[in-house]
Amino acid sequence: MAYAQNPGVTFGRRPEFDDALGRCAGQPSCRLAGASLETVNDMSHVQAHSDPDLDRIKELILFIAKRCQDDPYFGGVKLNKILFWADVQSFRDRNQSVTQMRYRRLTHGPVPTALIPALKQLEDEGACHEEERPLGSVMQKRVIADREPELSRVDEHDLAYIEAAIRDLWNHTATSVSAWSHEFLAYELTPEGDYIPMKRMLLRKIRELTEAEQEFGRRVFEEAGYTE
Repeated sequence: MAYAQNPGVTFGRRPEFDDALGRCAGQPSCRLAGASLETVNDMSHVQAHSDPDLDRIKELILFIAKRCQDDPYFGGVKLNKILFWADVQSFRDRNQSVTQMRYRRLTHGPVPTALIPALKQLEDEGACHEEERPLGSVMQKRVIADREPELSRVDEHDLAYIEAAIRDLWNHTATSVSAWSHEFLAYELTPEGDYIPMKRMLLRKIRELTEAEQEFGRRVFEEAGYTE
């Protein structure tokens, strides 16, 4: 299955996504022209973190790999960002993520800590393998599914968010989606190496934050108990 490069409005899509990803396309890094803390209404209803179901995540990985087999830029980085974008959109809309994975703030963007263990189990089971293919001047590492996903434990709403994330990132390079993932205010407010509380994804950027504003935002979240 192939998706158009500009799929238009999709399930859970927001206009700021197009602006941010458009600025990051083809660039090794980028910053929004502006970002600031936007007032968030009552956040007491948001769902707390729970442990992810690794077997369910494995089936989602196979689903994405099958769907993205015709995307020339699909690899490990895109797999990471598709899961991330689906989780963010689902959390914003439904107060729960698709995968329940936790994301750690690392240099190349938010990284789901359960992804590597899930991939290793799939490879050990013979359900997927990794292939290296030349892509321009680099070698791309693609995840290839060796069986069909078992989706009996994945509801249609979760799949809709995964499908939307695939469409949104279709034909974008690993470089552009990595740069785009740095655009989230939650990423900026989280110290390097720490987990990013999903609750912070309810914030969005409208202008560049000063160092003082970033520190204020961290303190507000800590005092309010919005940490994992």
